[in-house]
Amino acid sequence: MSSDESKRFRQSSKIDIVTTQNIKEYLDTNEIVVMGFYDSRSVSFYELVEDLNEFGRKLADQRKNNQTKVRFGMCDVARHSFVQVQYAAHITSQQQDPDRTNAYRFGKPNFFPLIVSLFRNGVSDHEYTGVVTKEMMLPWVERAELPIVTNVSSAGALQKKLASSEDSHLI
Repeated sequence: MSSDESKRFRQSSKIDIVTTQNIKEYLDTNEIVVMGFYDSRSVSFYELVEDLNEFGRKLADQRKNNQTKVRFGMCDVARHSFVQVQYAAHITSQQQDPDRTNAYRFGKPNFFPLIVSLFRNGVSDHEYTGVVTKEMMLPWVERAELPIVTNVSSAGALQKKLASSEDSHLI
């Protein structure tokens, strides 16, 4: 990806740019974060940048209308390897070379795929495994915002919890 395209990604979208310097604070200050780890030299990122921008814009619109609290951050792990090691170590176990019989050669760059993970209260919750489009990712985010299941000790405690809850997703 050229530097012009990289600038367009950063300036035109509503995606938070996450770096080695700000990742801890970013994850700690936002309750739910969809975090994308990408290699800016990667074909997968180059092909998906517009879809990611669309998703970022849609989430920003929903935040503006108080429909979601979810933040969407992206980190270029080719530039911020500390982030990759600390928060997305599994990314190095994957490569984009479709011919797995090719041996690694020194001096040949290894491009990593795009990895999208959900973080809840600063801790990785799970990885997104679907198609990267706003139509497919938004329902995943909506499910992530559903309240965590809580245990109750008795039927009375359950009735009390249901009566005091403003959450329409409780059954």
